Amino acid sequence: MTATGARRFVLRVPSLETSAAWLLALIWIFPLLYAFWAAFHPAAYMVRFDLFAPLTLENFANAWAQAPFARYYLNTFLLRQTFKTIPRELEDAARIEGCGWMAILLKVYVPLAKPTYLAYGLVSVSHHWNNFLWPLVVTNSVESRPLTVGLGIFSAPETGVNWATVSAATLLSIAPLLVAFLLFQRQFVQSFLRAGIR
Repeated sequence: MTATGARRFVLRVPSLETSAAWLLALIWIFPLLYAFWAAFHPAAYMVRFDLFAPLTLENFANAWAQAPFARYYLNTFLLRQTFKTIPRELEDAARIEGCGWMAILLKVYVPLAKPTYLAYGLVSVSHHWNNFLWPLVVTNSVESRPLTVGLGIFSAPETGVNWATVSAATLLSIAPLLVAFLLFQRQFVQSFLRAGIR
């Protein structure tokens, strides 16, 4: 065998840094993988990892029925507060001009909220989404409770904890951020690269 041929059969051993990075990635993603498993399988299979376990969406239906997630989503999205600060007179003027609701939204509210979009996109998304303590202190009703507090109260032990339903509720809570990250990850990374170049 030639030296070139011998080199082809040499096993590549990953560096310590690469191995550590893979290990940390597995540790980080394991709770998410478990949440997916528990959310899509009956409660009897929560800790039994059977490849042929039946799939179900019942946990999502239970989570959606037990807590008002639609209201929690609405209370969490920052734009609602910005729209409330826009003077009502601007909307009235647009109505006098003959604008319908969609035209008012697109011609009055959306342009006036541009600074909020930038602030929301650059800084606030993950902070507001994960904020728990302050909303827990100041909210006392479903009408004002954001997702994180709603999820915390939803999984309170005094109501009896069904971890499959809690996992489904967790996925309902993180789904918008996860989808947004998957859709915009290239732009997200490129914005940091451009900032580093300048």
